[in-house]
Amino acid sequence: MRSWETETDKIISYPWPDGMVKYTGVSMKAGGKDIDLYSVRVNSMRSWTRDAQKLCDQVPVGMFDMAGTVKIEITLPCAPSNVIVRPLSSGIDPEVDGNKITFSISRPSQYSVEYSDNPKDAVLIFANPVEEFATDTVLEAGIYNQDYTVGTGKTLYLKPGAVIRGNVFMNSNSKLVGRGIIDGSFFEDWVNNRRPILPIETFNASNIEINGITIFDPNAWNIELRNTSNVTIANVKIVASRCNSDGISIQSSDNITIKDSFIRTWDDSVVIKNYTDRESYAITVKNCRIWTDLAQCLEIGFETNRGKKPCPKIRDVTFEDIEIFHALHKAPISIHNGDNAEIYNVTYKNITIEDYQAGLGDGWNYLIDITNLTGEASGGHARWTKVAERGSIHDVMIDNVKILSGRNPGARFESWEGGSIYNVTVKNIYHATAELDFSEFADGKNVSVNFSRHAAIKAAQV
Repeated sequence: MRSWETETDKIISYPWPDGMVKYTGVSMKAGGKDIDLYSVRVNSMRSWTRDAQKLCDQVPVGMFDMAGTVKIEITLPCAPSNVIVRPLSSGIDPEVDGNKITFSISRPSQYSVEYSDNPKDAVLIFANPVEEFATDTVLEAGIYNQDYTVGTGKTLYLKPGAVIRGNVFMNSNSKLVGRGIIDGSFFEDWVNNRRPILPIETFNASNIEINGITIFDPNAWNIELRNTSNVTIANVKIVASRCNSDGISIQSSDNITIKDSFIRTWDDSVVIKNYTDRESYAITVKNCRIWTDLAQCLEIGFETNRGKKPCPKIRDVTFEDIEIFHALHKAPISIHNGDNAEIYNVTYKNITIEDYQAGLGDGWNYLIDITNLTGEASGGHARWTKVAERGSIHDVMIDNVKILSGRNPGARFESWEGGSIYNVTVKNIYHATAELDFSEFADGKNVSVNFSRHAAIKAAQV
């Protein structure tokens, strides 16, 4: 094991790519080293609008590699009113002296330092592990205004400070790794020019790895996996603010693992759909941190049979050990069978929602939203449905969900005639300040919901 002689030895800072915008007014040190802060667009609007790009705020984002325990110092333009470091499971109790916030982090992860009662006042910290990558193609620090195709059997390595302004298309047996950035901030919203430029795409491929990179402000979806098998996404960081800026969209794909990542979006953070004649199955999302400014956090649907395939299925899906920093619009846990798929063997387990505010703006106040309805009947859009017949949702387990602060949630379990929802088990649902009982939402909805425990808990018990 390496011996760290000084505090600064524990930190590897990144070179600054000329052409990126620095955040001014806030400064940060990590392990005694100055960390440059990127100014990244985020969106505090809770109602969908085509003018999203014009209504955004900016947030500072700091990135570095670390080992051991390191001290973080953040200096603000004025004294903070209420400082919280997320995830709360890190147990960080920051010190505040005037306009300076100080605390230590003991492991690589993604953190949000919030310094008022408004979540838009935050500093995002992406503390990466010290890691080496074998590679074929290396991009050094700098701006690269072009698209890249990662060939079969090849690896594209983005070194710290490398910034791609374009699309990365991945083929079978390829890897995209490193500490660089894919930046979409210079592209107009796709809803205005009808030209989506997705940071990462893969179609009809297998054996893909995406590791360590960061995506800032795309003009549409962030990562699209379509007709793809055997994908690992690890330690990916996404900060998105624009219309339809879904985090990771899994479409007719299988054997997908998403882990150790941070996803902040202005649309669904992780979503699973059937877009073609293939099924989606064997999908695991674990140990991730989610911040959803608009739409759903962890969704299956709505387009569950866009390819109009006979007997479509979405199955064997697990969301586990997820920390949701903020759920600010719609349901953190949702299954929307907008078409006629059979959706089954789905597990949501150990989900912590640190700030639940669903129902703001044009959102829906549901903690759990399980529907076998068309897109329009659910309260969405008719274009989300391609097949009028109803399917089924069954064998769903929702276990150990904690709400640490925020609103009292509702729930929805609803199916049209011809479809069915059954064998849904909901248990161990906690709210730090309120009694919860979702039985009334299940009554008469053609669904069996079994509670083993649903009770208020003290915040200190969380």
